[in-house]
Amino acid sequence: MGMLSNKIDKQELKPGDHIYCWRQAFIYAHHRIYAGDRKVIHFTQGPVGQENGSVILSSSLPAPQFSDVPCPQCGDHYSSFNNGVILSCIDCFLSGGELNLFEYGVSRAYFLADVRGGTCTLATSDPQGDVLHRANILLENGFGDYDVFKNNCEDFAIYCKTGLLVITPSSTRGGQAASFEAASGLIFSSLALLTYKFKGVAAVSSGVYYCYSRLNSDIGVRSDAAKVAVERLVPPPPARAPFSYGVLLVLVSSSTEKQESEDIMGLMSNMIDRQELKPGDHIYCWRQPFIYAHHGIYVGDRKVIHFTQGPAGSSFLPCPKISDVPCPQCGDHNSSFNKGVIISCIDCFLSGGKLNLFEYGVSRAYFLAKVRGGTCTLATSDPPGDVLHRANILLENGFGDYDVFKNNCEDFAIYCKTGLLVIIPSTRGGQSGQAASFEAASGWIFSSLALVTYKFKGVAAVGSGVYYCYSRLNSDIGVRSDVAKVPVESLVPPPPPPPAPVSYGTSIDQGIAYVLMLVALFNQLRDCIRQIHHPARAMWIYLVAEILIVVFGVGKLLKMEVRVMSRKLIKPSVPTPNHLKTLKLSCIDQLAPSAFGSFIFYYPSNGNLTISEKEARLEKLEKSLSETLTCFYPLAGRYIEDRDSIDCNDEGAEYLNARVDGQLARFLEQNCDQAVDQQLNCLIPFENEALEFSQMVLAVQVNMFDCGGLAIGVCLSHKVADGFVIFSFMQGWAIACKVGLEEVVCPSFDMGILFSAREIDKFSIPVLEDNWTKLITKRFIFNGDAISKLKAKVMASRGSAAKRHPSRVEVVTAFIWKARMRVAQAKHGHSRPSLLTLAYNFRGKTSLRMPENAFGNVFKLILAKYKPTDTKFEFPDFVGLIGNAISKTTAECSKTENPDDLFSSAINSMREIHDSLAKMETDICVFTSVCRFPYYEIDFGWGKPTWVSSVHKPSDIVLMMDTKCGTGIEAWATFEEQEMLLFQQDQDIMSYTSKL
Repeated sequence: MGMLSNKIDKQELKPGDHIYCWRQAFIYAHHRIYAGDRKVIHFTQGPVGQENGSVILSSSLPAPQFSDVPCPQCGDHYSSFNNGVILSCIDCFLSGGELNLFEYGVSRAYFLADVRGGTCTLATSDPQGDVLHRANILLENGFGDYDVFKNNCEDFAIYCKTGLLVITPSSTRGGQAASFEAASGLIFSSLALLTYKFKGVAAVSSGVYYCYSRLNSDIGVRSDAAKVAVERLVPPPPARAPFSYGVLLVLVSSSTEKQESEDIMGLMSNMIDRQELKPGDHIYCWRQPFIYAHHGIYVGDRKVIHFTQGPAGSSFLPCPKISDVPCPQCGDHNSSFNKGVIISCIDCFLSGGKLNLFEYGVSRAYFLAKVRGGTCTLATSDPPGDVLHRANILLENGFGDYDVFKNNCEDFAIYCKTGLLVIIPSTRGGQSGQAASFEAASGWIFSSLALVTYKFKGVAAVGSGVYYCYSRLNSDIGVRSDVAKVPVESLVPPPPPPPAPVSYGTSIDQGIAYVLMLVALFNQLRDCIRQIHHPARAMWIYLVAEILIVVFGVGKLLKMEVRVMSRKLIKPSVPTPNHLKTLKLSCIDQLAPSAFGSFIFYYPSNGNLTISEKEARLEKLEKSLSETLTCFYPLAGRYIEDRDSIDCNDEGAEYLNARVDGQLARFLEQNCDQAVDQQLNCLIPFENEALEFSQMVLAVQVNMFDCGGLAIGVCLSHKVADGFVIFSFMQGWAIACKVGLEEVVCPSFDMGILFSAREIDKFSIPVLEDNWTKLITKRFIFNGDAISKLKAKVMASRGSAAKRHPSRVEVVTAFIWKARMRVAQAKHGHSRPSLLTLAYNFRGKTSLRMPENAFGNVFKLILAKYKPTDTKFEFPDFVGLIGNAISKTTAECSKTENPDDLFSSAINSMREIHDSLAKMETDICVFTSVCRFPYYEIDFGWGKPTWVSSVHKPSDIVLMMDTKCGTGIEAWATFEEQEMLLFQQDQDIMSYTSKL
C-alpha cells in the first residue's frame, strides 16, 4: 500500500496540515486537521455509526479499537467514541496507525497515478490561518450530520483547507467516496461486458471509467463547488416561535419589545463582533423596531464616519435616544444630534443596538434570499484605502442634503465603498437597499390588494412576490445601468474666491520665498543652539525654536500625507515544489535579532507621466515581484520560530500600494528636518521595525508621489536575511522588472545545511521597546573630503612605516565611537568602559565551501573594547583598536575549516555583549554597515535611485551607508533624546559632518 499513501513524520507536521490514517485492511482512511500542540480537529460518526441511517455501510467499515477509559491527554476514547466535530490528541487519531499527509495542488497526471482516492486533490490550499479559523469555528458549531458518502471526515478536512463545498446536495464530495462510487460502477460495467466476452474492451473501458469518475468528482475540477464562508455554516440562533414571511411586516410593526424583534429579524442581519472590524468596513445597526437601519463606515480606533439627518429629520422614522450631554469620547449626542457627515465613536453610532456588517459582491440568489433590503449588494467593494479616502473627504466637505429615499446614510456608505452614484436621479430613488425595499413593498401591497379585490388570491400571492423581488434586484447599485464611478473630488464644492491682495505681494513665488526664509532663519538658530555647551539651557532653547517653527507654519510645509490605497499578498508566479516547502534556518540565523531590515529607494519620474503611464509602472512592479519570488521563494513563506525554519507555503509577501501628496523633489529637499526623518517610516509597511515583528518574512510598500516619482520601501525579516540578501533581492526584482526573470541570479539556500540549527540560548541585539518614542534618528554625512582628512590624521600619527591604510568604515566608526564616549562622560560625570560591536560579513572570507550568494545571515560581530584605565586614547588609537579587531577576525575566518568553530566564535561574541549589558557598567555601541553594497545601481527600468535611505530605528544603533557619489558615508544614528542633543553639540561632530 506504499503507493496509496504519503507518510510523514510527526516532527514535520505544521498547524493547518490535512492528515489521514489508514484503518485496518486499508478499506478507508480517517482525515483530520492538525491544530498544533499535538492536537487534531476532526469529524467523526462515533462508534455506533447508525445515526445517519446507513446501517449496512457503517457496519461494513472496520473501526479502530475503543476504550471505556478516556485518554489522559485529551479525554477522547481513541478518536471515535464521540460524535461530530471533536478535538483529540494525535495518538488517539492514529489509533496505532501510520501518519500520512494529504496533498493539495497536484497535477492531473499525479492525481490519476495515485490510484487510491482520498490522498490528494487538484484544489489548492488556503493560508494556514484560514484553515485553522474554519476548523475552530466548526469545532464549536459542528459540520452537520455525518454521512459516509456525502458528508464525511474527508469532506470536513478538505473544506477547512479550501473553503470549497459542493452546492448540489445529491452529489458525492470526498475522494474516498468517489473512489468507492467509481469502483462500483467499474465492477458492474466490466461484468456486463465480460458477459458478452468483450474482455479487452472491458479492461480498457473500466479503467477509463474509473479514472474519469475519480477526476470528475475531485473538488478542484467540479463545477458545482463554490467558496463558502465558514460563518455561513454556523446555524442561526433559534427563534422564539415559528413565523412566516407573510406576517413578518405585521410582527415587526406590532412588536413593542426590542428583544423579540431581534430574534425575528435574525435572518435580515449579519451580526459581527467589534473585534472583527477592519478599517473601511460598511456597518449598520437596526433602529427600533427594525423599521430601518443606520449605516456608516468604520475608520478604525473605534470611530465611525456616517451621514445623519439629525434629530429634526423625518417625522415618521424613529430616532435613537438623544442626550443633551455630549459623549465624553467623541463629543456626539448618541449619533444623531448633529447633522450631515459626522464622526463619532462606535458606541454613539450603535446607540445600544447590535452591530452588523454590510456585504458586498453577493450572488443574485443570495441577494434575493435576504428578504429585507439594506443588508447586502451585488456591487463589489473597492480597496480599504479608497473607502477611507472617500469617507474622510466627505467628512470635511459633506454629502449634500439628507433625503430618506434619495440620499441617505446607506447611499453615503455604499458610495464610500464603491464610488458609484446614480447619475439620473429623476428615474428612481437613490442606491439605498432600504429605500428600494420600502418602494417595492408599497408596490407589492397595493398590487396585491388590487388582485385580492377581484378574488385572484393565488395570483396575488405569486405576483406580489415576483414584483417585490424584481423591484429590489432592479434597484441594486450593482445591476443598475444609470450609475457611474464618480471621483470623490468632484463632489467637493469649489473653494471660495481668493481674498484681496495683501501687502506682502501677490506673487506665489514671493510667498514661498518668505516661508523658505523663515526655515533658513530657524535652522540657523538651531545650529547656534548646538554650540551652547550648557545641556539644560540648550535643550530649553531648542524646544522654543521648535515651537516657533510650528507657530509660523513651517511644520505644515513639511507635512506629508501617505494614503494606503490597497494591501494584498503577492505569491510566486510559479508554485514552490513540495520538496522545497521547508527551509531550515542556520545557527547564525538563530542569533539574528527579531526585527526587520528596512530601506527606501527613491526614483524620480523623469518627466510628467500620464495616469496610464503611472499605472503601467505599478502593474509592472507587482508582476515582476511575483516572478522574483519564484527565485526567492522563502520570502513568500512564513517564519516558524519554534522550528527555526521558513514554511515556504507561498502564502505571499505583503504588498502595499500607497499615494503620497506632493512632489518627490520637494520632499527630498526637506529631508533635513527631524520631522521628515520620522515620516520616512510612513513609507515602509511596518513603521516600527521591531515591535511589529511577525511571521511575515517580506513586506513591500510602493509609494507614488503626485509627480509620478516612486519611493519603494522594503522590510525584510532579519531572522532570514542580512544587508547583502536585501541587496540581492532588490537587484533581482529590478532585473526581473527591467529585463526579465531569466537574467536573475537565484541565491543559494544551503546555509541551513552548512551551519545547522541547534539548541542555543536566544541572543539578539537589545531593543528598547518601552522607549521607542523617546529615540531620535539623525543622519550625519561624512563627505569624501572629511574622510580623507580623518585618514590623513591617522596616517600622520603612525609615521612613514605604516603600510595599511584604514578604510572609510574604520575611520567613521572610530570617530563616532570616540564622540559617544565623550557624551557618556558628560552624562555620567566620569569615563566608562565601552564595548563596540560591528557586524562583519564573512562571505568569501573563509576556507569553507560556501557560495558567495548564500541566502540568510552570514555575519559575526567584531568586538573592540576600551577601558578608562588605559593610557590616554586619541582618535588614531580608536582606529587602531577597530582595525586590529577586523584584521584578527579576517585571519580567523580564513583559517576556519570547521563550521562549528566559526559558530562558537560568533556565539561567544554574543555572550560577551549580554554579559556586559547585565552588569550595567559598560556602554554598548552597536554599529552596522552596508557600505560597498551597490544599492545605487538598482534600476527597475526608469533610472537609478536618486537616494537610498534608512528609517527611524527602534534601538540604539548606528547604520552606515554609502553616499550616492560613493566616496562619502551617511551615518544614520539612533540615540536617546538627551544623548542625541549632546552628540550634535560635540565640536568634532560639527566640524567633520553635515547634520541632515
